[in-house]
Amino acid sequence: MDKKKGYDLIMEVRVTGSPRPEARWFKDGKELMSDGDKYKMSHEDNFYMLKIRNVDRKDKGKYKVDLTNPSGSASSETVLNVRAPPDFITPLKEAYAKEGSKDVKFFVEWEATPKASIKWYIEVSSSEFNFYTAFEEKNEKAVLVEI
Repeated sequence: MDKKKGYDLIMEVRVTGSPRPEARWFKDGKELMSDGDKYKMSHEDNFYMLKIRNVDRKDKGKYKVDLTNPSGSASSETVLNVRAPPDFITPLKEAYAKEGSKDVKFFVEWEATPKASIKWYIEVSSSEFNFYTAFEEKNEKAVLVEI
């Protein structure tokens, strides 16, 4: 399940059972509590709902609802991915080096869903420079290095 950052999300399940089951909602194994601000749990007839207000990156994870009554239990789960524009974890910083140095590195790290790409813009007075970029998959990272 995907949801865009900044919007509200309602997860719902339709259930049957007699007596009416009790519902408990979990995120990444930790039980959620209805706080009225971020999370609101409710039920109407045979529908049980979890409302997440103002979805952000921290809401990404595995959600589960456990339903229980004296006759037994059932559960359902889903994974929430939050679509959000790129946000820098480590922004670009100034770098200094001696003239002729081959050790100059620029590093940035960001997160985005869906995956973002990066473009480097360099203003130099000579066309003698060659650069490459390297990427790691866990969090998006890029390094610009002179070869």
